[in-house]
Amino acid sequence: MQQEGKEIHEMKQIFDYKTALQYMHDTFKKYNPKDMFEVATDTYTELSFKNVYRTNLEGMNIMKSLTVSNTDYVLNHDGLMILCGADHLICNNVANFFSGPDFDIGIFMNGEEVNNTVVLVAKNNKNARNIDKFFKERLKVYNRLDDKIKTWYGDQQSYTVLLQKLGFLDKFLKDYTSRYRIYDINGLKVKFFQYGRFVKGLKKGGGLKENPTNILIDFKGPLRKQHFERLYYYVMDS
Repeated sequence: MQQEGKEIHEMKQIFDYKTALQYMHDTFKKYNPKDMFEVATDTYTELSFKNVYRTNLEGMNIMKSLTVSNTDYVLNHDGLMILCGADHLICNNVANFFSGPDFDIGIFMNGEEVNNTVVLVAKNNKNARNIDKFFKERLKVYNRLDDKIKTWYGDQQSYTVLLQKLGFLDKFLKDYTSRYRIYDINGLKVKFFQYGRFVKGLKKGGGLKENPTNILIDFKGPLRKQHFERLYYYVMDS
C-alpha cells in the first residue's frame, strides 16, 4: 500500500467529495440543463447520480486511478467530453469550451506548464482511432514514470511527457504569445488553452478572479477547498 501524501490527507479531512460532486452537478445543470453529467468512479463507491461509469481501480493509488479511469472512459465514449475532478464548480455554458475550429483534444496551460485541471475531448468516427491511441499511450507513459511521481503528480506529468514526445509542446512554446493554438501532428489535432481564460482560479482569501469567458471554477489544494460550499451558493444564487 502506498502512503498518502500530506496534501491528500489534509484534503480528505476538510473536503467531502460526494457532496462536492453533487454541488458540481447542480452548477453544471444550472448552465447546461440538457447536457449529460456523468461520474466516472470505481466499482464499489455508492453514488446516487443517474449516470455513473465504473472502472476497476482496485489497489491503485489516487494518481493511477485517475489515469486509468480517464483512459477507460475515453476509450468507451464518444462525443464532447470534459474530464475534470470533483473539486470544481461550473459557472457558464460548457459548450463554449468547444467553440471555434474543430480539435480532437484540448489541453490547458498555466504559463508554459501543462495543467490538467480540465482536459477536453471531441471524439467522433473520424478521429476516434487517434484519440484512443493518445490515451492508451498516456497510460503507458504513466506506468513508466518514477514511483515518487506516480504517487503524486503522475496524472499531469504523463500528459506533459507525452505531449513533449509527440512534438506538441515545442510547437506551443514557439507560439507562446498567442492565447491558444491548434496543432495537427500525424492527424491528431490538439488545441492549447491558457488556464485563466476559461478556468477561474481563486484569489488569496477565497475571492473570485472574475472573467466573463470563465466556465469552470478550480479549487486546487486544501486552502481553496474551504471556500467550496460558500461559492457553490454564490453560483447558484447569481
